[in-house]
Amino acid sequence: MPGGVRSRSEVSEFLRSRRARLRPENFGLPGQGLRREELAGLAGVSVEHYAWLEQGRGRQFSPSVLDAVARVLRLDGDERAYLHRIAASGGAGPEPAYVVGRRSEVLAWNRLAAALVVDFGAMEARNRTFARFVFLDETSRRLYANWSTKASDVAAYLRRSLGRHPDDLALRALIDEYTASSPDFRHFWEERRVGAGPGADHVLRPARLPRGGGAAPARRRG
Repeated sequence: MPGGVRSRSEVSEFLRSRRARLRPENFGLPGQGLRREELAGLAGVSVEHYAWLEQGRGRQFSPSVLDAVARVLRLDGDERAYLHRIAASGGAGPEPAYVVGRRSEVLAWNRLAAALVVDFGAMEARNRTFARFVFLDETSRRLYANWSTKASDVAAYLRRSLGRHPDDLALRALIDEYTASSPDFRHFWEERRVGAGPGADHVLRPARLPRGGGAAPARRRG
């Protein structure tokens, strides 16, 4: 097994084993085991970004992200150093990435995101929200092999944002617009799911995949 693949596998196995040691009740959460999205929320990183880390499917994770994950996993000094070392030695090449705010507005993106997801720079600034792209642009259905999962997670992210920022009138206006314009949004909104990030592990269709990659991690702000 090549060194890079072996390192990515070790990152995945190590993080899964450390997460399995934890109990939700230690963090005031229900359930039998700490879920990936719960860990991501506790660490303050997006679910999608943490999914890439735990699956060993990316590189260039910042030391602050690794430290935040290590804190939630309650790693000791040796385990923390080991995580930094194996995360740095793996890697699957450059990856598309974008940053979203609490209204799903796209705040920043890299060139691969523009090439493989959508050219955010070509959108009018007021329309540059990820929710609008997913629910009101047919391109998104052709882009994601698991579009329904992506759409459900985006709606869940907006519900979480509304719960944390109930006085955000702009956010409420966007939700009203999507509800009026998209039957799919109404369907997923009525699920009443609450999500910590704009989605995890959403697979781009093969024609749009970068070499060695399979999903676009999103980072959240707000």
